[in-house]
Amino acid sequence: MYVRFPELLPTLLLTSQVLGSQVPPSTVEYLEKQGIDVRVLQTEQAVKEYNALVAQGVRVGGVFHSTC
Repeated sequence: MYVRFPELLPTLLLTSQVLGSQVPPSTVEYLEKQGIDVRVLQTEQAVKEYNALVAQGVRVGGVFHSTC
């Protein structure tokens, strides 16, 4: 992975899953090898945790399912 500004990478990535969709294990493994902790949660919980972590100043990214 080429990253021009590695200091901007999140230390944690939250992603959501809905019934029938999953984050491939290879994706999680790749991100973890880059030093990014990955948490896969139900959408509502992922959004709550994201907001709480941002409020604490944690460099966190999020990928949320929002089409329903």
